[in-house]
Amino acid sequence: MMDGSGDTKPADPVALAILTHVETAEAENPGKLISPEAIARAIAERKAKRDAQGRVPPDAWRRYFRAVKDQALHLARRGQVTVTRKGKPVAAADLKGLSGVWRLRVRRDGDPALESVPGVAGGATAHDDPEG
Repeated sequence: MMDGSGDTKPADPVALAILTHVETAEAENPGKLISPEAIARAIAERKAKRDAQGRVPPDAWRRYFRAVKDQALHLARRGQVTVTRKGKPVAAADLKGLSGVWRLRVRRDGDPALESVPGVAGGATAHDDPEG
């Protein structure tokens, strides 16, 4: 999907939420890292069913976490965001099987090159093409 600026934006609502959170954090506080849990919590706050008092169940975010992780890794492989561990960028080759504490941020010059990963040219593969 294209927006008016010519940037390619994903059609997936979870991917859009990730990009929105990462870009907003960068605009408010350059270099800020966002946890995938925070994004999953924000999605749950908007989408989860509320109880009789209008509250979202405290563990509702867990339902969205897997989708956030999958889309975050997809966006990282495409070069749209950077995954970090201990404040350092994770190379695309090391994203498979990612576990433990990790964060997201806007991709910057100097982040690990995506082209160094077999099957990844500029971050996209034939598998990533929604039309193919």
